[in-house]
Amino acid sequence: MSSDFIDTMRRADVFWGLEREDVVVLAEVLPQLRLAAGEHLCKQGSMGASMFVILEGRVQVRVSDPRGQTTTVGVLGPGETVGEMACIDPSPRSAAVLAVQPTLALELSSDNLATIEDVAPAIAATVVTGIIRHVTQRLRQTNERIEMELRRAQREPGRKPSLAPVSTSEGRTAAPKAYRGVFPWREAPLPEGLQQGDLETLASAGRLMVYEPGAVLCLEGKPGASCFVILEGSVEVFKASLGGGRHLAMLGPGSLLGQLALVDSSPRSASVRAQERVVALEVGRDVFERLVRAASPFALRFQRQIALSGTRQLRLADARLASLLDQGEGKDERGAAEREPKLQRVQTALYEWDVSIED
Repeated sequence: MSSDFIDTMRRADVFWGLEREDVVVLAEVLPQLRLAAGEHLCKQGSMGASMFVILEGRVQVRVSDPRGQTTTVGVLGPGETVGEMACIDPSPRSAAVLAVQPTLALELSSDNLATIEDVAPAIAATVVTGIIRHVTQRLRQTNERIEMELRRAQREPGRKPSLAPVSTSEGRTAAPKAYRGVFPWREAPLPEGLQQGDLETLASAGRLMVYEPGAVLCLEGKPGASCFVILEGSVEVFKASLGGGRHLAMLGPGSLLGQLALVDSSPRSASVRAQERVVALEVGRDVFERLVRAASPFALRFQRQIALSGTRQLRLADARLASLLDQGEGKDERGAAEREPKLQRVQTALYEWDVSIED
């Protein structure tokens, strides 16, 4: 592959952080696709398990609605990528990608990525980090749409949010204490995607903490720098910024929340506080980055689980948001009251990935 194409690959978000020689290796092993103008790189609704890096040419991203109306939602050129989430979580394509001029693209499939994890784990870790960055950007875009709809709902007369109000006070603010004694790790419920022994590995680098009832683990609006694994007790997730305090969810042992903070310093979308004595494992961004740099099998698995959880929750949130908007909820006073708490839940689920959108 020419030097120009290597430079183009290095501009792609998913390859940021790779050395030039690593990009050369990828260019040699990943398949290339040549398309004439008018050919599809992928079709909406078809099963997808690959992402593509555009090396030359230009493509349009098109979405068709159930009524058959097609809208161009983006135009991509050299150095840009499409289909990143399918590389982590194969699923039907949400859009068609059509070459509008002769185009050369590089394909990275989920099988390719699995092979790279086996033979070059450090390269795979960098690529997955890039995919997580892409998911994070998409999360922000969806969040902006939700914020717009929430502001619109709040301006409508007759708004009566249906979620049960909660106190917005921070409650007892005593600092958490380090856990004393030997924790029974084998009895602890495992978050999805983790294996026996993973929690102990995390604990060796993170902090095992005890939170008394009412203590706040993280606060809405404050930048996050860590995630939490709930090991004992239960926590409440609530929002305070819209229309007073609103209860959103209760989470118990085995819950993993706040993962986005491991890759993004955006403000928390909700507050979390202990409802009883809680034992939680706190993993900071610095710990996570150190684990990823080490490219151990556990670190890669944990990283991939974050990407997978974010990808699936983003897809669900986008679909749920589109459904709410298509239903026209909020066009009358009753609709406004019904829509606001649903939008709040979708927004919270975007960022605290253990909250169900449908609860």
